[in-house]
Amino acid sequence: ITNPSLETGDLTGWTASGIGLQNNDIFSIKKGTWFLESWTWRGNTIGNARVSQKLTALPAGRYRLKAAAQNIQEDTPKVAQTGAWIFAGLHTEPVTVRANYTLEFVQVADVLEIGFEAKGATGNWLSVDNFQLEYLSDSFDDVKTEFAAIIAKAEVLASQRINAEALQALNDAIAAAKPLLAQTTTDGWPAAATALEAAITTATTSQDVFARLAAAIAAAQTELDSSSATEKADYQAAIDAAQVVYEADATTDA
Repeated sequence: ITNPSLETGDLTGWTASGIGLQNNDIFSIKKGTWFLESWTWRGNTIGNARVSQKLTALPAGRYRLKAAAQNIQEDTPKVAQTGAWIFAGLHTEPVTVRANYTLEFVQVADVLEIGFEAKGATGNWLSVDNFQLEYLSDSFDDVKTEFAAIIAKAEVLASQRINAEALQALNDAIAAAKPLLAQTTTDGWPAAATALEAAITTATTSQDVFARLAAAIAAAQTELDSSSATEKADYQAAIDAAQVVYEADATTDA
């Protein structure tokens, strides 16, 4: 990991959004001088933040990612908050109170993105520092099981409502990966897993967009049912337009 504990005093090696460098001593489990922090006034919430780094050419096998982190409300620091995690590829470990967190996972792809992420975090103070990555074993059975699990995850997503471009990429990645499972070696697995994980990430984003659109349509329908006669036409027009987009899940505009 490049700059694993931020001791360069900058973000060398990392890509960050909504979180920045800090050098105070309040985050007591930091290592060295610098760490990453996102803070707002007590009682408020951070919401979204992310820091990540991509590692390449890793051997397939079982790994352990560690990081010092927190997602807390300062007035109740021992109450677990939600919406933050450390991650390695598609694997995550929730981050709540101030602690050293560990995520054990099996890596197949030849590209691994690691980091810390918050989406709708309920804490007012997020911090992270001291990333560590350990290589534990190269068990073929572990790698094969994980490769099969990635394919299965992609197949489930392919049955969901996602746009055509995302679906095509997902199906292409599945078609390329499935025949490789019959092998007695891992030849070709890392590249196939990398393509699968990229397609899964895109498809998951598309699926979330459709889910939010469906929720918006439902909310508008509720407003329509209780609106005045003069408002109904506007609500109905908006619902109809949104429904066309929602139903057109085979278009890249959806």
